[in-house]
Amino acid sequence: TDIEDSSRICFVGSDNYQAGILAGKEIVRVTGGKGCVGLLRLSLVENQEKRLDGIKSVLNDYPDIRLINVNDEFTEKESASMKRVQNMLEKCPDMTVIIGTNAYETVAAGTVVEAMGCVGKIQIIGFDDNEETIDYMKKGVIDAVVVQQPEMMGYYGVKILNEMVEGQELEDSEIYTQLSVLRAED
Repeated sequence: TDIEDSSRICFVGSDNYQAGILAGKEIVRVTGGKGCVGLLRLSLVENQEKRLDGIKSVLNDYPDIRLINVNDEFTEKESASMKRVQNMLEKCPDMTVIIGTNAYETVAAGTVVEAMGCVGKIQIIGFDDNEETIDYMKKGVIDAVVVQQPEMMGYYGVKILNEMVEGQELEDSEIYTQLSVLRAED
């Protein structure tokens, strides 16, 4: 996550607004442009807010998509994320899609949807291709994830540091790594 007002020399990472746009397009794809969509995110976390802004920028063109926004303070406890999923399903029993804006929320959604026997009834879109997410994709629980490139973040970070040590000028203060969408059928 970028800290724009820090004394950083350069940021290398994901453009979280664009990541949200990719997720928003996946929401439209799986809903056909209408339905109740539950959004799980962590409040007060900058990259989550930017992803939400990107999602909303896409969904603004689809008035028949109702977004139920559930957020909570930052926690990495899976049980807290699972409780948020359950609360969301109580708010909108006709929900057809859940979007998790980070890996924890995505896996929690998968856990709850599978436990409730709602695989195939509720589509899940999320972030990151970690081992648990891939396992859920193979089982048909998670439909799609926005994939970041952490290896490239490290590569470019070290490359830039090396160039600076060699006296080269920094060409750009923000370098965004590639984002892609991985779907279960892939």
